Amino acid sequence: MRIWVNGGLRDADDARLSVLDHGLTVGDGIFETVRTGEGRPFALTRHLDRLARSARGLGLPDPDLDEVRRAATAVIDANPVTLGRLR
Repeated sequence: MRIWVNGGLRDADDARLSVLDHGLTVGDGIFETVRTGEGRPFALTRHLDRLARSARGLGLPDPDLDEVRRAATAVIDANPVTLGRLR
């Protein structure tokens, strides 16, 4: 499985996060679960709008929604499945 970590695709077994990562040390963070079908994310714009709203609600910086879109496309392309979900 290929995943998106720190700006690029990685093999899941090779992905690493620093023990000093803000999300790990403070415990705050946001995420969305996006259904995929036939290589396309469902309602991605609505999910991204909610992601940005959630970040603002926690006082976190706005996510780079263009990068999230690129990441979603890259992960879907790297892991072809009929039905799936992104987080």
